[in-house]
Amino acid sequence: MDLFNADRAIKGHITPADPAALENSPVGKQYCKIDPKSSVLLYDCGTACNENFAPGFEFLNIRGAFDLIKTYAAGVDGSGKPSAETLFTSWYDEARAKGMDESLSDIFHDNPATLGSFQLLAVANRMDMAQWDGQKWIHAEVHMAYGLTPEPDGSPINLTVIVEFELCTFADEDFRKLAQQWIALPPSTDAAYPNELKAALQKSGLPYDGSGKFVAARVRINHDIKGFEWRLTQVELKPDATGFQRRRLDDQIDPDRLRESPLWLAAQAGIKNGAYRVEDPYLGKDASLPYTNQPPGIGPPQGLCGIAPATRHVLAIQQCTGCHTVETGTGFKHISNRRRNEAASISAFLAGKYNDPKPKLADLWVPDMNVVQGAKVTYTAYSGGGCTTPSQSSETRAFHDIARRSLFLAAVATGVLPDKTRRYPQSQPYSTHGVE
Repeated sequence: MDLFNADRAIKGHITPADPAALENSPVGKQYCKIDPKSSVLLYDCGTACNENFAPGFEFLNIRGAFDLIKTYAAGVDGSGKPSAETLFTSWYDEARAKGMDESLSDIFHDNPATLGSFQLLAVANRMDMAQWDGQKWIHAEVHMAYGLTPEPDGSPINLTVIVEFELCTFADEDFRKLAQQWIALPPSTDAAYPNELKAALQKSGLPYDGSGKFVAARVRINHDIKGFEWRLTQVELKPDATGFQRRRLDDQIDPDRLRESPLWLAAQAGIKNGAYRVEDPYLGKDASLPYTNQPPGIGPPQGLCGIAPATRHVLAIQQCTGCHTVETGTGFKHISNRRRNEAASISAFLAGKYNDPKPKLADLWVPDMNVVQGAKVTYTAYSGGGCTTPSQSSETRAFHDIARRSLFLAAVATGVLPDKTRRYPQSQPYSTHGVE
């Protein structure tokens, strides 16, 4: 099912598809079974979670997520150290350190007692981040997003903390069964949902019974510093560490090297071969960076002609500053903090123009711009002798990322692996790592 390009954007076809043919295909049948709000991105945590989850359910409060991290840290060296409280406060200590998001001190006033005042915004099944290495699935993740809890009648502060668990490797059959388990989850309002969700998370590797395993734990902080300036910060817990340490943001290109021709040529070659990851020496070193809502679209360097649009798309959407702003038509937040007892709002990049997390496959095929998110990007390109004449170029792309993630889940559940003529499984076009 040829629906998405190599940059998470919808490919788009001129001729309308036969809706029945799409829905009756093997992947289409699995897609139709999925309730994205329970199997892909649970974000109704102001109503469904508060009404359906027991008050003490493990991860409704952010400290529950850090209890899981403690199990991981203790399991590394068998010593049971560091404590959950040490881990919990260490993310803040590192995130507010010099050169990071120092303005966090203005919110918490360095009072550890206030750090627990976070409410659950969303639980994200990020199996779509997995990559098939030819023998097994690697790099799948589970994310839990939290927002600073507002006063009972107050407006939410734009500060989110995302706890990310990178899962262990999976044999293909185990990964297929895991996808099927997530797909089979009941609606989030169903009384059985909390325990079924916990079982899926446990099967993914989160150690609710003390026996699970995951590869790494990270914390990302997205913070509205002032008006149209935000800061994104990342810390991680390494296996031999007693607390969180800063970690450079994934796949972020050093701004001073963004327009070097070898970077673009390497990206173009990599994308033709199926995927591209930014490598040293082009990676930036920052674990925290500010960004604004009005960055220009990223364009190729002067002196370089003939760069395929897909190359620009992939490099641009890999950058946090692009994915959260102009490249996806987003105003910083993909998941927003919420008032108490309300659902979190999610970006049109995730759920389309009118917040429908499960569009019809036929509406993705063309696509229907009243259903998906359209993002127009303007950037500078070069032409003429020596490719030195600048000109303004623009293009519009369409997105619906929850649909893409759902299609990845559906494709994995069908269990079709590569044969001798195909390098990647049929789920690869929907994989986050496969398309970046």
